Amino acid sequence: MLTQQLRLLTEALRPPHGCHLSGLFCRLGGVRQLLQLATDAHFAPLRLHVLRALSAVCCAVPCVRAMEEEGGVDLVCQLLCDPSLPVGVRHEAAAVLAQMTAPWLTANHKVHGLTCHLPGVVQALTDMAEEAAGEEVLLLSAAGLANLTFIERQVLPQLTSRSSPEKLVAAAERFPNNVFILDQVATVLANAASGGDSRLRRLAVPALVQYLQVTADQRWPDSTQAAYRRLQQKTAVALTRLCVDRRTACHLVSAGATTRLERLCREPELRGRDDGVLVACLTSLRRILSFCPEERAQKACDLVQPKLMEVFMHLSSEGDSEDEKRR
Repeated sequence: MLTQQLRLLTEALRPPHGCHLSGLFCRLGGVRQLLQLATDAHFAPLRLHVLRALSAVCCAVPCVRAMEEEGGVDLVCQLLCDPSLPVGVRHEAAAVLAQMTAPWLTANHKVHGLTCHLPGVVQALTDMAEEAAGEEVLLLSAAGLANLTFIERQVLPQLTSRSSPEKLVAAAERFPNNVFILDQVATVLANAASGGDSRLRRLAVPALVQYLQVTADQRWPDSTQAAYRRLQQKTAVALTRLCVDRRTACHLVSAGATTRLERLCREPELRGRDDGVLVACLTSLRRILSFCPEERAQKACDLVQPKLMEVFMHLSSEGDSEDEKRR
């Protein structure tokens, strides 16, 4: 009976009405009640369903604050990091963590109580990615790590010491056509690139060149098209941050990265008519060619020599003109 009620609650709290109902549920003490169920040994068989409900309810910032106040952050991290628990429970704990740290929760700049658990959490999510047999689990673990790079800057040394970026790249090779997974891996690489780790640069650059070559399928649904655009933008950002010397730049040129970046800049359809992708690709192209003046002289002069804003306005307006012609 309680299992069925938890399932109904979880469904009710999902979009499109979930955020409004989550706030009401939180004000009525629902988060506290769910956490009590999760910690009661008598209800241990229901823990997986309780965690699913918590994942659904954390789509609203007040519910994340309630998780902090009621000890929910500690509980979720402890469940995630406990290898004696069933795999399904640990996966659901990872889902709750990913939801609490989601970057689209715009007013949620910090999850209090999370920092002290970072070593264990990063290790658990990295292990989960390595061992993932399916796309869903790998996406979950990659999203958890990617979200942490936004909300917890102290996570970068933890990622480096555990070789998490390298292991994520290796895991993603099992699902090369899943742009949602590649999007999350590119996010980790882009944010980890700010640390200046030469070992990361050697590993990440070949992977990012591959991600840059991914081409959208017009039959994809809108959500997949959006993930593709995020992938292109984050890949370009990562390449900009990792291109710190002539050797790396020359490798990117020979690997075809600059050719692809140039196409993404010039062809609005290829980048999904996304201005964010355009800016990222322009910046990356100009950065790479700044180390290779001979290449800059041969091609893409009109993208590199004028001021960035001038080039952006020109290419963006070209895309708008094509739209007008279609109308």
